[in-house]
Amino acid sequence: MAPPPDPRKAKPPELGGLTGVSGINTLRKDVEGYGTRKQRTNATGRYLVGGSTDTLSHRLLRCANHLNWRWYPAQDKRVLYGAMFCQLHLLCPNCAHRRASKQAALVHEKLMHLAAQFDFWFVTLTVANGPDLLERFQQLTSSFKTLRRLARDHRLGKGRFVELARSDGLVWAFEFTHTDERGWHPHIHMIAALPKGSAPIRYGIHPITGEVSQLRQDWHEVTGDSIITHAEPLDMSNPHKSVCELVKYSLKFADLSIPDTFEAYQTLRGRKLMECSGALRGVELPEEDTLLDDLLTGEYFDYLYRWHGDAYTLNSAPSIPVQTLIECLERNERGHHGKIKHQSCVGQDQSDTGDARSAETAC
Repeated sequence: MAPPPDPRKAKPPELGGLTGVSGINTLRKDVEGYGTRKQRTNATGRYLVGGSTDTLSHRLLRCANHLNWRWYPAQDKRVLYGAMFCQLHLLCPNCAHRRASKQAALVHEKLMHLAAQFDFWFVTLTVANGPDLLERFQQLTSSFKTLRRLARDHRLGKGRFVELARSDGLVWAFEFTHTDERGWHPHIHMIAALPKGSAPIRYGIHPITGEVSQLRQDWHEVTGDSIITHAEPLDMSNPHKSVCELVKYSLKFADLSIPDTFEAYQTLRGRKLMECSGALRGVELPEEDTLLDDLLTGEYFDYLYRWHGDAYTLNSAPSIPVQTLIECLERNERGHHGKIKHQSCVGQDQSDTGDARSAETAC
């Protein structure tokens, strides 16, 4: 059994966790990440045992107790096709990770589809910190709603210009951080679609002329007390960083105590924390999504991991060593004889024997 990972080191999702992107070489690393997040989920579940939160506790403690991975060697793509998730993404890091990864795939696909028509900008808007999460969240959402209304009115010829009026589409998500010293800090990350060749979105104050950007003026006007904004263009040759920043966990579990996490859950549950408009409509992941990957086609090998104590252990796997399979595939690509025989090694328990001779027979 591998040593238990440190729950404090859970990281936000990366595009490597998406369907059809991860290969067999990253399986061990991915499972370790699920283990790190599972430890936090179980700690939260134990915290909520008893009373009115007992049902939540039960769901959390049962979440992701097994992980069924399927590897398609001809494509070197791997999917998670079997697991039971609690769907409590404001409490459970693994469910948050799965939602973020699948959401990132939808946003990425949309951006690539529209890349010939639009320039994309990553924009951040914040409000001042405060001790009351609900009050700060309502201040942020009402201010952003006002800003979007002003942009819509201007596009209809009915009001003054605001920077977001130049956008033909938005996708935005809320993120929340917390410190004991400064309280709750909610902010919005968004991607704005501007017509190809548009002038850049300016933010802050020009370092030479001292000119205040339109975006900063707009945001201060609708909030009354906040001026912190940021904007940068997306590099469409490698947009995954901004996409992951947009869709990453609404809560930074590694920075929150379990009581603070539960407070945020009670405040934010049932609220829409990601939305889209205009040209970027249609990128929201349905709430009822199973969080599992779609199956691919072709020959495959299954790997079953079960949660045991404080880590995942490999319960069953193909009997042929992975390195031998990879070498076999490389020979096939060079025009060697035959192909891997799925029937010869799928579904065998790890205790079954498999050696170089059986691998050669399979090839």
